[in-house]
Amino acid sequence: MMVLAGLFVFLSSMVFVIPVDNYWWVMLRSWAFQGMMLCALLAMVGFFSGYYTLGAAGLVASLLILRQLWSYLIPKPALSGDGKVFKVVHFNVLKTNHRFTPILSAAKDEDADFLSFQEVTEEWASVLKECFAGSHPFFKVVPLKSSYGMAIFSKCPLEQLQVKYWSDIPNFTGNINFYGTRFHFVTAHTRSPVPRTDYVKRNEHLREIGEYLAGRLAPGILIGDLNAVPWDQAMLRLKSVAGMKDSRKGFAPTFRFKKIPFLILPIDYILHTPKLQCLKFKVIRKSSSDHLGVTGTYYFKKLNEKS
Repeated sequence: MMVLAGLFVFLSSMVFVIPVDNYWWVMLRSWAFQGMMLCALLAMVGFFSGYYTLGAAGLVASLLILRQLWSYLIPKPALSGDGKVFKVVHFNVLKTNHRFTPILSAAKDEDADFLSFQEVTEEWASVLKECFAGSHPFFKVVPLKSSYGMAIFSKCPLEQLQVKYWSDIPNFTGNINFYGTRFHFVTAHTRSPVPRTDYVKRNEHLREIGEYLAGRLAPGILIGDLNAVPWDQAMLRLKSVAGMKDSRKGFAPTFRFKKIPFLILPIDYILHTPKLQCLKFKVIRKSSSDHLGVTGTYYFKKLNEKS
């Protein structure tokens, strides 16, 4: 019986190890971290209870999943730059959230040059403008009743600012003039990949963003709730096509499913081109939303500086 249980655990873990272009497979694979922890727990239970076949299967399965996630889990040290640094903050505020103060306070405390907010309603638009229009005089707000309202606030001038629609969802694009140095930005909020029809639209949205960013010569950043984990094939394709790097220095989960501590996913991003160096990235835990905020600090690399 334990042999069959061990075989079941091992074969089930392959969902988290082998990438397959199948909707349900991709959805399950998003929870690879939780799958790894569950397999590790089964390994401990098996060994301590004397069910060594189950313990061995759980151990091997957890190590195989860990091998897939290793580069996303290991914290990377903060770096230092020798020039002016540019700081970004992003929050998905949750459109039904009326507890404004924690997010406003957290964003203020970071003292960032560029602020991005998503799921912005008319009510959120009003409080955001009241809070940040003075300190960040260059801004654009598009409030919506749906989940795709958005706002950006910048201390630096914004140029060629546009609202582009990809997969029927608004996205901000434009240039930031940072003390005479210009770089491009995109803020995007893709659909949640449930149900399957929205999964297809999410992937199409990510594809359109990647194609838009591909081949751009200027340094650039992509900010937003992209509703995909870093090891999702759609995210890997986006980064490859756009030539961008994830700012994450470790697992850094941001979405709390039903605010259950164990059900956490890293789906909020600040991606950057190699011409920008990410010095520091962290999750902002002070949040009243179902999403935590993220912040990244960047500087412009010199021409002879390696990625």
